[in-house]
Amino acid sequence: MFTSQLSVLYISFILSIPILVSGIWLLIQSKETKCELVYLEVPLICCGLILLIVSALGVLGALLRQEWLVFVYWLVMRVTLWLLFGVTIWGLVVSNHGGGEVIKGSGFKEYKLETYHHWFKKQIHVENKWSGIKKCLQKRNVCESLSKEENLSPKQFYLQHLSVVQYGCYKPPTQCGLVYKSSTRYDSPVSFTSSNPNCTIWTNANLCLDCDSCKAGVLENMRVDWRLVGKSVSFASWF
Repeated sequence: MFTSQLSVLYISFILSIPILVSGIWLLIQSKETKCELVYLEVPLICCGLILLIVSALGVLGALLRQEWLVFVYWLVMRVTLWLLFGVTIWGLVVSNHGGGEVIKGSGFKEYKLETYHHWFKKQIHVENKWSGIKKCLQKRNVCESLSKEENLSPKQFYLQHLSVVQYGCYKPPTQCGLVYKSSTRYDSPVSFTSSNPNCTIWTNANLCLDCDSCKAGVLENMRVDWRLVGKSVSFASWF
């Protein structure tokens, strides 16, 4: 009985580590790498830390035969796991919408803001949050690789393995009908109009950083990361 109880405590201690690491990884991705909004990271890190600490206390209690420590472990563990389960399910639900639409004949996808969960769209439309993301994108020089390839032909450009943010923020939507001149320069045709509001936002100076397609690119990164972490945490919690 004692050996099996101690084994369970050891396993829960070990499984709390990937949960904590997932939260830290997501935080680094959001703030330092992909310029995303921070939401899911905080509860994941908190739950991971709590599970790590109470698991250590549970192991200590079992080794010292202190039943009250083991009781505290089981109580806190159950509450934390239910909280973690709720946060994970919520993250999977809001990240279940979205995904790109393949543009015929081009081989790449374009992302539309209206396809994402309303909660995601509500957060990305908050002005101070979006201005912070734009500053992050500019600081990270996300379009630097594009500006270095000024002499690419349209075919060569579309064969580049660009990120979803590069497609959304540094290239006008295909629907706009703008004429490709270089990787960061497009000209407007004389007799072409489009109902897409992003077409009037695009400029060769500011590119498409205020376009809905740019916001959709950022949300797509978040969606993919959230689903990856959500599935990993669900597996660890279920185990």
